[in-house]
Amino acid sequence: MKEATETEEGSRERVCSVCGEKETEVIPVLTTEAEEGTTGTANPEIPQTSGAVAGGIAAAAMLAMAAGVAAVTLKKKREG
Repeated sequence: MKEATETEEGSRERVCSVCGEKETEVIPVLTTEAEEGTTGTANPEIPQTSGAVAGGIAAAAMLAMAAGVAAVTLKKKREG
């Protein structure tokens, strides 16, 4: 496997587990945000994760934690 860069194509190889046939796939040269309008690889088959997804997961975890703290606090207040 050879990683693609902004100046050179990359490649990856797959080998059939049944017959042993090798297949080499070319990975296109990486593009810049100005060239493509997006960041990362130009290959649409490779999914890109956005920072918004990670931020949403973190926000959901923080809300769940806050709800848990609030529930424990209310229970302790009621028990006196």
